[in-house]
This record gives sequence, structure tokens and C-alpha cells, in this order.
Amino acid sequence: MYNAMRFNGKKIILLSYPGEGHGLSKRVNRIDFTTRVIEFFDHYLMGKPAPDWMTKGVPFIEKKSSKTNADR
Repeated sequence: MYNAMRFNGKKIILLSYPGEGHGLSKRVNRIDFTTRVIEFFDHYLMGKPAPDWMTKGVPFIEKKSSKTNADR
């Protein structure tokens, strides 16, 4: 899906989470994903300013594997 949308010139952002596959099993990651999806649509559909994560990004290599108590 991601590659097809890029190929067709559509706006898309790949969100990836260390230790997660196609589904998000950790609650903290599901909350983060939902928040970012809302911010994406707020920006592209409602005209709100883009948040920093959309303009600056977070390189995957700089993400930390989540082995914290926040996963509960």
C-alpha cells in the first residue's frame, strides 16, 4: 500500500515501531499511532499546521526498542 501510494504521487507517511510487525500489540504504540493518524488528517484535511514529527521525522535508527513499563 505504501509503495503504491508513493508511486501514484499521494501524500503518505510510513509509521513503524521497533518490535512491532504489521499489527501493533503494545498499547503505547496503538495510542501513538491513533494520535498521529488524527494529526495527519487534521493537517491534510482541516488545514492545521503540521506537527514536528511530520516535518522533521524520527529516523528509525534513533528509535528505541520499547521495553518499559509503559507497554502495559
